[in-house]
Amino acid sequence: MKESLGQKLIRLWSLLKAAAREPADVEPQVVRVERNLILPVRLAAVAMLYHSFHFSPWIRLVSYSLDVGVETVVSLFWIYAAASIGGGVIVLAAPRFPAALTRGTIIFLSLLDALFLAGLTLITGGYDSILYWAFVVLLLRNLFTIPLSPVQLLIQACTAGCYVLAGVGDFVLAATVDEPTRLLLGLEWAQRGTAAEVMLVRTVLLALVALCGFGVQLLLERQRRAEAEAREHQLREGQLKSAGRLAAEIAHQLKNPLAIINNTVFNLQRRLGSEPQLQGRVERLDAAELLEEAAGETFPPGAGFQVALKRSYAPGLPPVMMQREHLKTVLLNLLTNAREATGTSGLIQLKTRAPAGGGVEIVVADSGPGIPREQQARIFEAYYTTKPKGTGLGLAIAKSNVELYGGTLRVESELGKGSEFTLFLPATISRPS
Repeated sequence: MKESLGQKLIRLWSLLKAAAREPADVEPQVVRVERNLILPVRLAAVAMLYHSFHFSPWIRLVSYSLDVGVETVVSLFWIYAAASIGGGVIVLAAPRFPAALTRGTIIFLSLLDALFLAGLTLITGGYDSILYWAFVVLLLRNLFTIPLSPVQLLIQACTAGCYVLAGVGDFVLAATVDEPTRLLLGLEWAQRGTAAEVMLVRTVLLALVALCGFGVQLLLERQRRAEAEAREHQLREGQLKSAGRLAAEIAHQLKNPLAIINNTVFNLQRRLGSEPQLQGRVERLDAAELLEEAAGETFPPGAGFQVALKRSYAPGLPPVMMQREHLKTVLLNLLTNAREATGTSGLIQLKTRAPAGGGVEIVVADSGPGIPREQQARIFEAYYTTKPKGTGLGLAIAKSNVELYGGTLRVESELGKGSEFTLFLPATISRPS
């Protein structure tokens, strides 16, 4: 069954969204380009326009010819200048404002530049204006200041559309003003037979610049992701080799002591006539009590940690039936990760609660930087880690310990808003086999 045009557009939009990078990943680069390059150029253009409007007679001739008051033109200029300065302040102080406001300001300034440039193009020759090439510059600028996403394509289309709008206005003016005014404004070219061809060629050129730039960015992004995956694969392969060597060394070091222990146990068995009791046992555990014990070991008094612990323990929770060391290992791993995520200061919340379906939930939430979306599905894999000296085993062991008792361990995280790990243990739990 053939896809309709609407279905194809929806699928294309989905592919473009999948190729887009997270705004938080590219925001520092975008802000640097806007602050260090685009903002000085925009302010210089404002200064040049101010000089032209107040010390050059051309704007007055154009305004009178078009029956537009000089005051109106100057007022529009001051609106553009004020918006540019206000947007520049937000970009310069980007760390103090929400990221969404900074991104929105950069997009607004891009559209404002295109609109104001369209107005200047209209009164300086329309399609025949030298300012046409400034639209090409704007399209190239947008490639660096607007992250790779469907939004970039929309902004590029609007920028090119502003040029088309100026050209349409040029044709309208050429058809409505008298001959002297047409000569004064340089609109006589619009009466030639080649005007439509010029319009088409220049519009196609703008479209090609936007699409080719987007395509190059898309290829570079795919290459970046492929290189990142290759580095990650190489890192995991190295970790596996290191773990294998470490396991071999440990096995070699423990071989002789284990042989001695095995002989000792065998002799004790023969003398006592019973099986040695070496394994742990399932106990009735208080979740809040064990969580407090693990927190005391993770944040010992006098260690100097500035992390604030906020507790919220639900009363009357049923006991948890499992081995103490299994649950404690899980809690220690979660608390250690939370401590490392918050750094020298921050907030960690410890909660216990009884969900509606029964059982017990233990929550460890931190105010750290959060976990990127593409990493959340892999943090429980063995040997997967983003820490320079991490082994990638902590969360994998924690998840394994929980699943031994029919429980679950899940994570919810958002960049800039911290992470929350929720441990669930069902109400009726049997001893693991």
